[in-house]
Amino acid sequence: MGKETELIKAVNNNDQQKLQKLLVPETPTYNIRRISREDPKLPKSPSSPGGRIRMQLDHININCTEKETGYTPLIIAILNENKDVTDTLIFHCADVNIADQKGNTPLHYAVFAGRADLVEILLKNNSQVNKQNSDGNTPLHVACQSEKERRVMIMLKLLKYSANVFLKNKNKSTPLDVAAMYGKKDAVSVLLDHDSSLSSNTSAIIEAALRGYTEVVHLLLDYGVNANCINDIKETGPLHEATRFLRYDAAENLIEYGASPLLQNPKSETPLKIAEALPSNLSTKFLELFKDRSKRQSLTPRFRNAGISYSPTKHITDYPLLPSRTEWTQNSTSFCNSCTAEHPNTNIFDGNLQTFWVIESSEYVWTVLDLQTEHTLTGITIYGWDSKQMVKRFELQKGPTVQGPWTTVGCFVCKRIGSKNPKDNGVPQTFKDFTASSRYWRYHLLENCGGSCTCFQGLGLHGADDRILTFFTELDMVDYAEQFIIQGYNTHTKLLLIYEDDLKKIISDENHQRIVKTELEKEARKDFQLKSLKWKHQPPCAVKQSVIFPDIVVKGDPGCREKLKLCFEGVNPERQIKEEFETHLETLDENQQSLATFTGVAIPNVGKYRCFVQSVEHPDIVLLAPSDIDILPSSNLSSEMQDAFSDMEQLLADMQTKM
Repeated sequence: MGKETELIKAVNNNDQQKLQKLLVPETPTYNIRRISREDPKLPKSPSSPGGRIRMQLDHININCTEKETGYTPLIIAILNENKDVTDTLIFHCADVNIADQKGNTPLHYAVFAGRADLVEILLKNNSQVNKQNSDGNTPLHVACQSEKERRVMIMLKLLKYSANVFLKNKNKSTPLDVAAMYGKKDAVSVLLDHDSSLSSNTSAIIEAALRGYTEVVHLLLDYGVNANCINDIKETGPLHEATRFLRYDAAENLIEYGASPLLQNPKSETPLKIAEALPSNLSTKFLELFKDRSKRQSLTPRFRNAGISYSPTKHITDYPLLPSRTEWTQNSTSFCNSCTAEHPNTNIFDGNLQTFWVIESSEYVWTVLDLQTEHTLTGITIYGWDSKQMVKRFELQKGPTVQGPWTTVGCFVCKRIGSKNPKDNGVPQTFKDFTASSRYWRYHLLENCGGSCTCFQGLGLHGADDRILTFFTELDMVDYAEQFIIQGYNTHTKLLLIYEDDLKKIISDENHQRIVKTELEKEARKDFQLKSLKWKHQPPCAVKQSVIFPDIVVKGDPGCREKLKLCFEGVNPERQIKEEFETHLETLDENQQSLATFTGVAIPNVGKYRCFVQSVEHPDIVLLAPSDIDILPSSNLSSEMQDAFSDMEQLLADMQTKM
């Protein structure tokens, strides 16, 4: 280790002359091998320091380490910020990725030193840009907390060489979290410009808010970070922490971008409750800020159109209205914080634009919607009127459960339009320009137009059931999904019940038509199972022979399209006469029962018949007519004469059998 000790000493002392003598001694008793440019140890870049040729030393270990620190000569050269010694060591094949006892590589130390030139040399010589030290920090994490003036240039170099912006250290912090934590506005900007999907980060804005880094909070909001986000790990939101740590300016910024004082975190805390628990003088300041929120129009992120996406989909689409269902919500405290028996919240989905949800408050009222399955929404329509009781400002929010926590998708302002007469139909106002997916949603009324109470006629949701996308994705035909949705097949039921002719209008490829039709029929049989049959129009008790019956109509379960048969069996055991007619159940509306209509039914033989309808696929499902059916003779003969003719026909039939 004598030579290695001298090597470390020479590098420590920045003694370039001594270093050269150790590496290339004057007496040629040591082996020095030239590395060809095809050698895997060489960097790929032809412009690397030292050119395409490297010198590998056999007489000395250039990667030796200090016992106390684990520093290699290269790490020491970087710590000394000595570019010439760094170049010399790399030229003689010093390993750029050997870490010290704390896991730091030469690149970590070059970033820490703020030396963009050394960072460049190391990156060009294959330094591992995403290597983590014992704390889990990558060089990019280090750059994001650096006090050095050239940190932005260094970050850009690291990103150019594919630094991973999503890697987390041992504290579960990404580089963006670290930049926000240390209040590095420029670093935050570089990261958000590099990858717009970072606007979905929910941790960084909390870190900045609780520390009072108002400029960082403002920047994150301008890039589209949700002011009402809840971080799953921290179990809190930015306004909660800004209030808790008395960061008034940060709280004001969040309020300007639509942060809700009523947003509940998983600990059942709201910013309002936190503010109320503060000392009185501080509490009053925050409570006045929250109250003033209702008078403000929420700001729109400045860089929303600069590549920032607000949705899980690639682009915003205008989907049709979904058929409203009253079962989406309930008139209960778990679904609504303003329940009334006479004019409940369920009225907004009853399809009647003359009924109201009457709310006893003028602000901060909500109702939760459970759409039963994941849906993607692209718009919301509110049906209202020209009244002080009309909604003025509201939020649409989404969450993982009925209880939330809730994330605001959009904040909207309504106009007072339509009739002043509450007996007239509500007039629609539609708000779009968003795309978001969830099963659970919350309509959050922020304020009305000045009335002491609030009332409006209805809500409509523009969107599609996510099962439609799943269906076509599994068939490797995802491009068809939006074509069906835009044509109005935006619910799973509508898609399953599409008629073949309509399917062919959307899919021209015959092979694709066959595949989709077959798979839809399979799913329909699973989703719509026939359980019972009921009469809609029963068969008459008596009809003359060969005379066509009035249409016989049977009701089945919604969505069913099974084949049914209408059977007539002669009651007389000596004359086993049987007539059958077949048709299918059809569904005209996904919310109504399916119907099967038997037309053109006529029985040629006189007699008494037992009548019933039976499922072909499920023979155990049978619907009996209330009474037997009499088929009467069509002639003017008396009944006694007709009976005589019938007896004679039977006698002749028996004689023919014996012959």
